[in-house]
Amino acid sequence: MQAPDENDHIIDIRHPDEEEKNPLLLEGYPIHKIPFYNLRTHFQQLDEKKCWLLYCKKGVMSQLHAQYLWDEGFRNVKVFRPGESETRRIERKTA
Repeated sequence: MQAPDENDHIIDIRHPDEEEKNPLLLEGYPIHKIPFYNLRTHFQQLDEKKCWLLYCKKGVMSQLHAQYLWDEGFRNVKVFRPGESETRRIERKTA
């Protein structure tokens, strides 16, 4: 796993029940807990100078919500997948 940059902040978007059963533990990096159903309204309140890495267990919800935020104009969002070789950047899909 490529470690996040020192200015990256991780947002655990899983449902609180899931997060409580299997918490994300990543020493040395701030982890914010914003469930996916609150992300849309809370994201615009976050520091836009920071890069926000969305995390969920399988990556499906984080990819979906990161793409939505990207489409809304936020360019400071990525998907975080521990265990993969790198943190994936979101890129606009072209039709």
